[in-house]
Order: sequence, then C-alpha cells, then structure tokens
Amino acid sequence: MITGTCVTPISVEAGDEVTDDLGRFGRVSARFV
Repeated sequence: MITGTCVTPISVEAGDEVTDDLGRFGRVSARFV
C-alpha cells in the first residue's frame, strides 16, 4: 500500500485493516477483503 511519496509501502493481505490518524483532519481506515 502506498499512501504518499515519502512513506515506505507496507504489505497487506485479506483481512487486514489499516488506520491512519491525520490529526485535526480525522482518520482514514481501509479494510482489505
């Protein structure tokens, strides 16, 4: 998963959930099925 040009990609698999806290902008979550 690539979230930007300055972030190291992470490996995800079915069943994983990733949450990013963006401070005052809130949170973004993704669940992989």
